Amino acid sequence: MPVATSIKPGPRPTMVDVARVAGVSVTTVSYVLGGRSGDPTASRISDGTRRRVLDAVEEIGYRVNEPARNLRRNRTDRVLLLMDRLSSPYEQHLATDIESRLIETGRSLSVMVCTTVERLDHCLGMVRTGLADGAVVQCRAVAGAQAVLDAYAREHIAMVAISNVLRPNGFDVISNDEAPAIEEAVDALVAAGHHRLGFLAHDAVTDLPDSRMEVVRRRLAVHGIDLPDAMVRSGARDRLAAFASTRELLGLPRPPTALFAASDTGAISAIWAALAAGRRVPEDLAVVGCGNIDECRVTVPQLSSAGPDRPDFSPIAAMLLDRLANPSFAESRHVHLPWTFFPRQSS
Repeated sequence: MPVATSIKPGPRPTMVDVARVAGVSVTTVSYVLGGRSGDPTASRISDGTRRRVLDAVEEIGYRVNEPARNLRRNRTDRVLLLMDRLSSPYEQHLATDIESRLIETGRSLSVMVCTTVERLDHCLGMVRTGLADGAVVQCRAVAGAQAVLDAYAREHIAMVAISNVLRPNGFDVISNDEAPAIEEAVDALVAAGHHRLGFLAHDAVTDLPDSRMEVVRRRLAVHGIDLPDAMVRSGARDRLAAFASTRELLGLPRPPTALFAASDTGAISAIWAALAAGRRVPEDLAVVGCGNIDECRVTVPQLSSAGPDRPDFSPIAAMLLDRLANPSFAESRHVHLPWTFFPRQSS
């Protein structure tokens, strides 16, 4: 029967140990393991030498000291995605597209939730202190974000913001050109005979409800139609709240015949609420959303929506990579993404 023995772990293998086992210099090990991959000397290392180094790493169980390596390289290969929520398909699509582009360049993505200006300042401070290389900021619900981003831009922090209200000022801004598509959707509802419209807003603290609701209100006014406050409810940011708000609108003495939601998430819940109340869509209630998320095409009935055609957020990562590659990049770019109205069965 084997006798149990106490084995004390030996010292952690070092790069010197790898060099000794492989029969090469420590400098060669450093080149092979990527610490100096940008140096032309690295390309002159033979495949045989590279193989010996990698075999030695495997044999002795050497692990790269990532914090020390990052300190030498003055980069972490980590990018922050700062968002005010994680609950919608839009945010999931955004994170997936950006991460896919970053992975191609050997970088990783860390997603953090920021719902206050203090939290936004804290997270961007991680870039300042060297815990990340840059940030994509999509915090629509954070009041005061402009001042925070302006301050960090003055420190040459690489940032790209996704916002309809922020101004580029040492950082880039991606915004949606929403108004023409929303106006077209309103025109289509009016042309279909709808003169009593309801509006499902996000909530009181984001910039999106005001902008989208005001576009709807102004376009209705062109047709001589009012959007009274009694026909407006919040909740488009949350599925359950949107469901409840739609039930409230349908319970009015003169309920709306059409409902415009500030998000597709809210619009889909509105369809469910209408069907649960015994209403037909679109015969009793026409529904239009915003965003054109993939779920629009599989909802029954399919959801009409104003939004981008097959959203692709990878260019946002490309803009940030431009700034990371050139810290002295001085241009402040503002890119407007076009929206289109996609009429489907729900309207």
